[in-house]
Amino acid sequence: MWLQADLAKIDRNRTPWIVVLIHVPWYNSNTAHQGEDESEGMKKAMEDLLYGARVDVVFAGHVHAYERF
Repeated sequence: MWLQADLAKIDRNRTPWIVVLIHVPWYNSNTAHQGEDESEGMKKAMEDLLYGARVDVVFAGHVHAYERF
């Protein structure tokens, strides 16, 4: 709820880009890291919120390989 409230306060005229950092990527092509509980749970809980806030960029780590999603 705190993140939802913080995202709702953003003035896109003053802050034109919203950048989010997460640990485990929700989507990736590395089969060793697909379907992990951490990523599936966070995706289910957060994806609609980030889309609704019109987040521009999400950076994720964990897999130690470069991908874009």
